[in-house]
Amino acid sequence: MIRSLLTLATLAFTLAFTAPLATQMAEGHGGHAEQLGRVRFATSCGGAAQSGVEHGVAYLHSFWYEKAAQAFDAAAAADSGCAMAFWGQAMSLLHPLWTPPSSTDARVAISAVDRGLARAKTTRERDYLGAIRVYYADYDRTDPRMRLVRYALVMDTVRQHSPSDREAAIFYALALVAHLHAARGLGRRRRVEHPFGSVRPCLRGRAGARRDVGSADARSRLPRVRVFAGGAR
Repeated sequence: MIRSLLTLATLAFTLAFTAPLATQMAEGHGGHAEQLGRVRFATSCGGAAQSGVEHGVAYLHSFWYEKAAQAFDAAAAADSGCAMAFWGQAMSLLHPLWTPPSSTDARVAISAVDRGLARAKTTRERDYLGAIRVYYADYDRTDPRMRLVRYALVMDTVRQHSPSDREAAIFYALALVAHLHAARGLGRRRRVEHPFGSVRPCLRGRAGARRDVGSADARSRLPRVRVFAGGAR
């Protein structure tokens, strides 16, 4: 268990420090040949739909959301009963390190998720769909950072239900990093620590004062993270 948490922490570190590179990649995708790794993402879909979903997940990991959307749309066209194709459509509208989806995109995403839930054949599929639905629920009445917190908490449950599911761990870690990224307005971040349980979430500003990043209830249940601003330590 400790080793798996440390692995997840390392992944979160990697995502946090490669965010600027990811931005460059997202802006420059049009001029580069595709170089995607192989993703194994089990679903109840068959044939071309299964291949399309796996390609879509690979694009999500590459922050190439337009291509991800195309892959998931193709999967849904190949198999209208492929629940995870609709999950992917909703995921493609969430760019967690950048601008939150518009209200219009949120409505499109909720519709896709509900179509997926109506077609889900396994507990794992329902878990993934339920997690992204939590992000989009009550969209216009919920703070963007709180939506990320809610999504992260549910994805934590998803990965615990499927300990061998690397994709669940990756999406969970990205949700954590996205929450930190959204909090950067509190001060310029120089170092991020993910001790996973050793401290309360806090931010140390330029004057050295500590403030909570988040509050009780949902935020306090996230893995504990410290954000350091100002001079490197």
